[in-house]
Amino acid sequence: MKKAIFAWAGLVFLFAPLGTASAGLVITNANISGGHYVYDLTYAEMGSNTVFSNDVYSTTNAYAEFLYGAAYVTGPRGGNFAQFVYKFDFSGTKYVPTRLDLRDRLVIFKTEDPNEHSHLTSAWSIDNVAYTTLHFLDSHTYSPPVGDTGAVTYAINLPARPPAVYFRVTFENFDANGFSLCATEWNRQMSSETTHFRADFTMEIPPVPEPASLVLLGLGCAAVLVRRKAPRQ
Repeated sequence: MKKAIFAWAGLVFLFAPLGTASAGLVITNANISGGHYVYDLTYAEMGSNTVFSNDVYSTTNAYAEFLYGAAYVTGPRGGNFAQFVYKFDFSGTKYVPTRLDLRDRLVIFKTEDPNEHSHLTSAWSIDNVAYTTLHFLDSHTYSPPVGDTGAVTYAINLPARPPAVYFRVTFENFDANGFSLCATEWNRQMSSETTHFRADFTMEIPPVPEPASLVLLGLGCAAVLVRRKAPRQ
């Protein structure tokens, strides 16, 4: 169940799906153009939140928020854990992904609570089990009040042409007060910025086996059957 909270006086808009799972993105051949599938999560799309909440594959305590002109995804105040997962599933298309150019940004603020101790991690996977870290922020490893990875794009050559690719962001807190106001933020954007989250997949159509290869494969299978039927001497 999705929970919506509106606080007009404080200019805070929360759209919080807590512990939910959805079908996530539905990708078809029509969504792939010029050998690419591109997914964006812009400032305006975080504002409506329907894009974020509908597109994520699963989410626990993570929600989109507007605060004083900034839009971002964060965890619950006073809580100690939040997470969401995107699943880019290409199994319903004739294409397979060969490369991913992925841009994201993590921000941690300590302006509300100087003792804030939080971790923020983004990572990718091809099986939703073993993840490779892209960005990591620890609020205890920097002295300024703000830690910001910047909007960095990673070029990832995908192994084994996977049918699906996963992207996960995890928010963790280790202090007694839990997450402070806007302390941990993913995909932070102002209305004038264009460095939003982007996943740009390079796609290809798997080659069809040559007829000669199919003939050789058939002969190989026939030879195995004959060998199995040969009587013992």
